Amino acid sequence: MTMALSTTMDTVRKSLNGSICRDERSKIGQFFTPANIARYMASLFEQVGAEVRLLDPGAGTGVLFAACVEAFVYRKHHPLSIKVVAYENDKRVLPYLKETMDRCVLICRKADISFHGEIRAEDFIAATIAQIDGGLFTAQCERFTHAILNPPYKKINGESVVRRLLHAAGIEVSNLYAAFVWLTARMLENKGEMVAITPRSFCNGPYFRRFRVSLLDMMSMRHIHLFESRKKAFGDDDVLQENVIYHAVKEMEKPEFVLLSSSDNANFDNTKYQSVLYNQIILPGDRDAFIHLVLRDEDKRIVE
Repeated sequence: MTMALSTTMDTVRKSLNGSICRDERSKIGQFFTPANIARYMASLFEQVGAEVRLLDPGAGTGVLFAACVEAFVYRKHHPLSIKVVAYENDKRVLPYLKETMDRCVLICRKADISFHGEIRAEDFIAATIAQIDGGLFTAQCERFTHAILNPPYKKINGESVVRRLLHAAGIEVSNLYAAFVWLTARMLENKGEMVAITPRSFCNGPYFRRFRVSLLDMMSMRHIHLFESRKKAFGDDDVLQENVIYHAVKEMEKPEFVLLSSSDNANFDNTKYQSVLYNQIILPGDRDAFIHLVLRDEDKRIVE
C-alpha cells in the first residue's frame, strides 16, 4: 500500500505535465514533485507525536502530504490523529488534490488513525498574512507540528499586490519560494519541523540576506541534501536549477552538527552522507548569514 498511493500520484503528475502547458506552469512557478523525492522528503522528519498537524502550502496534487501520511502511518509508533491543511489556488489541479485527500482518509481508516483533511483553495501568502496583526501572529493563529513544501519558483514583481502584502508584514524577499518558506516557518509551533525543496540561491547573495537571517534565527538546520546535477530534481520539467532539500526545526538552540548528503540522481542511489559542524555551515558572527554547503575538500579550502 505504501507504494500504491505514491505510484498513482506520479502517474497523475506525468499526465498533468503533458496536459497543462509548461509555459503556463512556468509563469506561475509551478513544478510538481516527483513521488520518489516526496517519499525522501517525508522520511526526513524526526519526531512524530500522537497528534500531527501538517501544513502543505501550495500542495499541487497533494503528493507531498500524501507521502507524509504514508510515512507516518507505517511508523512503529504512529500518531493517533493526523490533520492536513493544504493550500492550492490552481483550480485545474483541485480535483486531483481532493482525490489524494480521500485516499489519505482510507489509509488512515485502515490504520485506525483519525484523519482530517482541509483543502483551502486560496492564495497561501494572502491568507497567512491575514492572520498577522502588526507583524506578529495573534495568539489565535493556528500552529502546525510539521510542514512540507515545494513552493513556487517565481520572482516577485516590485509593483505587485503580493509585494505590498509581504512588505506590510515585514517580509522582504525577491522570490515567491522564499516568502512561502518564511511564512511557513512562522506557522510552526515550537519544536515544529519543516522539510522543503527549493532553489539553492537563498544560501548566499544580498537579495536573500534578510530571509536567511530571519530563517536561521527561527529555525535550526538539521539536514541538507544536494543534487550533484542541476537537472536531476525536476528532470522531466526541463528545469535547469540547483535545488536543495532541507530539514529544519523551530528552535533557538542550534545543534552541534548538520547532516549533509548528496546524490547524483533523484532516485537517491548511492547517496553520500557526512556530518559537518554547524558553525562550519553557518559561520558565527557572519552578518550576511551565508550557508556554506561544503561537501568536498576543495569546498572546505575555499571557505577557509
